[in-house]
Amino acid sequence: MRKLILFILSLAPLALFGQMKVVQNITSGIVISSTESFPVSFCTVFTDPAVTVNTYADESEMNSAINGLSASLFPPLPESGSIRQDYIYSYGGLAFRCVQEHERTIYEPLLTPALFAVYRQNNDELDWTENENVLIGWKRTYSGQSYECLQSHLTLLNWIPTNTLGVLWKMAQSGDVDCETSKEWNVSDNWTTYTLGDKRTNAGKLWECINVGYSYYEPSGTYGHYGWLYLKDCP
Repeated sequence: MRKLILFILSLAPLALFGQMKVVQNITSGIVISSTESFPVSFCTVFTDPAVTVNTYADESEMNSAINGLSASLFPPLPESGSIRQDYIYSYGGLAFRCVQEHERTIYEPLLTPALFAVYRQNNDELDWTENENVLIGWKRTYSGQSYECLQSHLTLLNWIPTNTLGVLWKMAQSGDVDCETSKEWNVSDNWTTYTLGDKRTNAGKLWECINVGYSYYEPSGTYGHYGWLYLKDCP
């Protein structure tokens, strides 16, 4: 049983818990103390008043919040002993979540992505790394190319940007995108004339090709999102 936290799915009489702090109906949250820290969901928490319980609307919002928190808020990663799954630790100025329960090894968390996921404060200059929770719009550099995240996800080794273009990542834009200089999408064009990153206008909007194989779909049409990404309205 955890030392500091007791989870109750239905609220019990408060008299049973004296002066304990109660946080009810948590959809998604994180418990933080000096000795342990871990996420919780769909529960009510009874805890010592000194323990912090942050609540969020969903897991995506929680992951975004953790990326913005100082790693020093979390307990340090032990040098030995059992490391519990889903617990969050600080190490080397970064926050890490254990993704697989294990006995502590001599290797740094960044060198063991099978064991730890990393949370980093967002910076468009960061390199892509395995097991990081990334959010829509974030940019990461991979093999010298900058990519922009299309869907929030946990990065995996077989989901590198070059393998997931148009699904999880797109090549980042360089400079402003101009409606005036971009050509109109043409239904008579053969789809092979479009390449990743091509810009086309359609239905008064500017679009970017994110999947060559589906670029023959009209960008503003029912299936356009398979091949095109909306960028902005054109005047």
